[in-house]
Amino acid sequence: MARQKQIPGTEREKPIEEIELAAEAYRKTAERLTSARKKTQETRDALIELLRKHGREQYRAENGRIYAITLGKTKITVTDTNDGGEGDEGDEADVD
Repeated sequence: MARQKQIPGTEREKPIEEIELAAEAYRKTAERLTSARKKTQETRDALIELLRKHGREQYRAENGRIYAITLGKTKITVTDTNDGGEGDEGDEADVD
């Protein structure tokens, strides 16, 4: 069978090992980040659901953090009382 002709400019470059390794490391990191982001959303949604189930708008955990939701909003705010009470803006959630 005859070999297909190369179109000028479409030749494949010789792989550069450093770039290949960096690209692979980036891909793995991006996959872990995506997985962690999904897990964070799932655990946030579960926390919001439990706060609502127990009729709580805020809860002080044993670790000193205060978890709060605003009724009608799908957001959770975390305040760490061990760090001087600075609140972290919560993540948006698609929970009703």
